[in-house]
Amino acid sequence: KPVRPMPCERQPELQNSVQLIRAGTAARSVYWVSTEAPVFLKADMTMYFNVSDLDSRLGTLLLVTDEQTALRALDFAGHESHLHRTLSEQYGQYELADVSAPREAAEALARYFDGDLQALDQLAVVTRGTEFQERVWRALRRIPAGATTSYGKLAKSLGLDEPCAAIDVGAANAAN
Repeated sequence: KPVRPMPCERQPELQNSVQLIRAGTAARSVYWVSTEAPVFLKADMTMYFNVSDLDSRLGTLLLVTDEQTALRALDFAGHESHLHRTLSEQYGQYELADVSAPREAAEALARYFDGDLQALDQLAVVTRGTEFQERVWRALRRIPAGATTSYGKLAKSLGLDEPCAAIDVGAANAAN
């Protein structure tokens, strides 16, 4: 399926914080408003992502990336309803185009499954959650591969001392 151009608008109040970027070929140009990764200025706009099937030792993975090849979601084939629910919760309206997996992501995941536990550290990942979820997700990425921790310890590392903080951290992790 061809990837459809992403709609965008440049709004005067955001002129200093965003720039209009053009990518693509003469046959297909894609435009988006970006600071680091594609963001949209209207909540009712459709997000356009790519989805790729990627074989792994654990089975086929569904890799969702944006036009800049940043990872937006990863799930197992056969769990499409979970993937679609997650994308809907995070992005609202979206469309997926079937494409080949981006080389960088495919290679990083292959190295990870071959035992290079740091292979995913350099993979570009874009998440969309609440401010609290984003804090928890960043903290999760700082846990060294192979290390374990509890939700309580993770909550304390984020400066949260309330008794229910571990539950909140666990809920944010579940939404990851």
